[in-house]
Amino acid sequence: MYDYLKTLELDQILSQLSGYAVLERTKMMIRDLRPINDVDIINTLLDEVDEAVRIILRFYSVPIMFGQDLLVPLKQAAKGATLSPLELYDIILLFDTIKACEKLQNSLLKEKMQTPHFNEHLESLVIDYDLDSLIKKAIAPNGDILDTASPELLNIRNKIKSLERNIKNKIQEILAKEAGKLSQATVSIRNDRYVLPVKAEYKNSFKGVVHDTSASLLTVYIEPHAIYELNNTLNKVKEEEKEEINRVLRLLSKRAGNISDTLINNYMSIVDLDFIFAKASYAIIIKASRPKINTNHQLDLINAYHPLLNVPKVIPNSISFGEKERGIIITGPNTGGKTVLLKTVGLLVLMVKCGLLVPCDENSNVMIYDMVCADIGDEQSIQNNLSTFSSHMKNIVNILETVTPNSLVLFDELGSGTDPKEGSSLAMAILKYLLEHKISFITTTHYSELKAFAYNHPEVINASVEFDETTLQPTYKLLLGVPGSSNAFSIAKRLGLKPEIVEAAAATTYQSNDELQILINKLERKARDLEKRLIQVEAEKNKYKVLNEELGNELLNIDRVRDEIIEKANQEAKKLIEKLTFEANRILEEARQLVKEKDLKLHQVIDLKHQVNVLHDEKITKENNNEISGPIEVNDPVYHNQFGQYGVVTKKFKNNTFEILLGNVRIKVKEKDLKKVAETPKVEKKQAKSTISVSKTSKSVKLSLDLRGERYEDAKILLDRYLDDCQLHNIKQATIIHGYGTGVIRELVQKTLKASRYVESFRYGGAGEGGSGATVVTFK
Repeated sequence: MYDYLKTLELDQILSQLSGYAVLERTKMMIRDLRPINDVDIINTLLDEVDEAVRIILRFYSVPIMFGQDLLVPLKQAAKGATLSPLELYDIILLFDTIKACEKLQNSLLKEKMQTPHFNEHLESLVIDYDLDSLIKKAIAPNGDILDTASPELLNIRNKIKSLERNIKNKIQEILAKEAGKLSQATVSIRNDRYVLPVKAEYKNSFKGVVHDTSASLLTVYIEPHAIYELNNTLNKVKEEEKEEINRVLRLLSKRAGNISDTLINNYMSIVDLDFIFAKASYAIIIKASRPKINTNHQLDLINAYHPLLNVPKVIPNSISFGEKERGIIITGPNTGGKTVLLKTVGLLVLMVKCGLLVPCDENSNVMIYDMVCADIGDEQSIQNNLSTFSSHMKNIVNILETVTPNSLVLFDELGSGTDPKEGSSLAMAILKYLLEHKISFITTTHYSELKAFAYNHPEVINASVEFDETTLQPTYKLLLGVPGSSNAFSIAKRLGLKPEIVEAAAATTYQSNDELQILINKLERKARDLEKRLIQVEAEKNKYKVLNEELGNELLNIDRVRDEIIEKANQEAKKLIEKLTFEANRILEEARQLVKEKDLKLHQVIDLKHQVNVLHDEKITKENNNEISGPIEVNDPVYHNQFGQYGVVTKKFKNNTFEILLGNVRIKVKEKDLKKVAETPKVEKKQAKSTISVSKTSKSVKLSLDLRGERYEDAKILLDRYLDDCQLHNIKQATIIHGYGTGVIRELVQKTLKASRYVESFRYGGAGEGGSGATVVTFK
């Protein structure tokens, strides 16, 4: 079976797939991947990958923060072994990976993406936050042990630093005093002890312990007596440091060992996710889809192509046979793509059985065959003393001994490599045997007898790969139901072989088998006629598609007109609001001019504005009091909540939808946007007059208002007056100081600013502007 996997190039697919995995254990799983036959499991695997593709295309692949294999060290920790610092830090990276996956999951939830398989994998993941904190406190990302690993380690390292300072101070004294005896004024380390490079001639006069000699014998490395005891103490403390580090590592390893089952489960779940997302990444690269699968002998590959093809333009093909059909015989010229087509079918079936998406349309349907056997290529073996024909026969014998009615067999040039007549008879007998045992097959051939066999047998389909005789090039397109020719004579003639030779060969061929050739020619003519009819049907189909698109455009145009009507109604409502706003602004502008010219008192203008606001509030209250209960019927007066206008119902539709008349515009609205009212208020046009008394006093407006220490009610009055002052004096920017405190005054300020028509925008103060204790206002 595994020889067939190699023949159909599944090993190359797995090799490419492993390049998209992060973890080495995942790569091992991919290399060991084999097809399975359980339909339920295959469906789950395909769904997982299809879901992962959607996740990657919307967000990104599952984030994996580590690359080392954790299974072995975690099992060792469970047995009491002490892990290395980097092995322990990989546990941190495992936890970080889980956190990143949970972050991705939250993003998916916000987008309301349905990802049940991804969520299921995350359900079993557990983070031990205590262990996470302990390891982060003890170990740096590069594996160094941190001073914070334990109080004892911090104390020891402080001692080491102190001793090293003392030693360096002593050495500096010696360097200054004995500089003439040194080959260079540097300090070296030999055998973990500080030494000085002394000239060889001063070896006996320089008090200390010799640790090494240079290669030239001109320098002797001596540990001065003055630092001998300090070095001893330093090395002793360093040993204490090593013991404390080992104690910390043992403690952390023990903690990891106590929850090794949880950590191993986490690791293997991440490996599974890595596997799934590697499949998804590969599927995106080869533009693969998730096909349907079945067990009823239906094979329907639509626009499928071989994922390993490395050509400028890949020609997709569709190949199918249903429950009543068991075989396809493909004919056509050499180099026409017959063998590639065989391998495509076999490889795609195997990929699906491995839980991989395949390059074909998502409407494709793949039978889960229990075996996919193939006899493809030249299997001549000099070592085993087998000819091409013998090697093929040996392989075919093995296939026939193992296949079942649920298997798929692929033959390339069945019966070739021997006498054509005997070969075609043998090929026909093999195909009959497969049909009698209900075994599905696809075979390529050049034998005309097999074309006729396919035509006469109801369970076999003729097919061919198209060949352009004008360019002498294959088109690589499969034509189902159309038998093909080898085109040997046409190719030979166009390549320059003498015409008389070609004609003689053709005459000999047709005389030797006139009846069969006449039948095949008849079939080919019928197939061509059928192809023409299919082209006509396709043209009619395209014509219908164009008409359908035109109808769709008309519907879109209707929607556009409806939207224009609604937009027009919105514009009319907006104009009414703008008109009222203009009148109010005109009055305020007049007030400003009076302030400038005649020293108007500001509180008088504020009182006037207050009276206008009260009238406006009373108007709204009256409008709301006009609402009545009960069902809405035709001719009822209504109030449109969004447009803020009154209208009359002209039509009532299903699904609680109405047509109403707003002014001169008819619009279609939902019941939830309407209120039934007792009557439509009449709009009375009156000439408004404002009388403003003028005094001789005026005042300037400060660019800041300080509300700190004010009570809520007082602050509100001061803020309203200040905003009015700023508006009347045409202030463009001001600062309101509210302080930090409990935040009550700050909320008052921001709520008032949001509701004010004068305010363009506001923000917290920046550096030098009071920070979050002040709000900077920009006026319109």
